[in-house]
Amino acid sequence: MVEISTVMIYPSQVGVAGFMLGMLDPCGEKIADIAVANLRRETVEAHYAPHREKPFFPLLVNSLVGQCVVVAAYEGEKVVDKIMDVTGRRTNPLECVPGTIRRMFGDDSVVAALAENRVMRCVIHRSDCPKEGEREFRVWEPYFQL
Repeated sequence: MVEISTVMIYPSQVGVAGFMLGMLDPCGEKIADIAVANLRRETVEAHYAPHREKPFFPLLVNSLVGQCVVVAAYEGEKVVDKIMDVTGRRTNPLECVPGTIRRMFGDDSVVAALAENRVMRCVIHRSDCPKEGEREFRVWEPYFQL
């Protein structure tokens, strides 16, 4: 079954976005679209809608509004799983397998972020299941149409 996975490279990593996207190329999946966007509040809120009730939601939204990110959508057989293997399956970079994007570029932890009352500085977002990949693609589709 063909799936869609959406990848978002966070503002702090836009300078190495090409390298990160290149790491995803061995997945053998076609890049459906790529966009760079100055994020609007409604887009960030829609992207992270499943986390709306979590205590970190307002901090996360405020940290991204007005920022630039690189967004790519990939499609293919088991693309969500393949991309998770390349990016890392855990949010905390130290819990990711060496050689994954999060392990290579991440320098923060959930513990540190909680201690400082802020969101964790993530380097890359990726869809965690096919259903989310499709939902996230719909959020970003207007940017891809530009």
